[in-house]
Amino acid sequence: MVFTSNLESGRWGDVFGDGDMAAAVIDRIVHHSGIIRFHGESYPHIHSLMK
Repeated sequence: MVFTSNLESGRWGDVFGDGDMAAAVIDRIVHHSGIIRFHGESYPHIHSLMK
């Protein structure tokens, strides 16, 4: 399963409306998983500027 977000995990409380709920969800998601972080401009964003 893959989860993607343009928000850093510290701001997920804004999505769930409760920082404790967001922390619990993140804890369960990452318990036996890995996090891959990508940096830089997104491919679609770069190419949309070229049009």
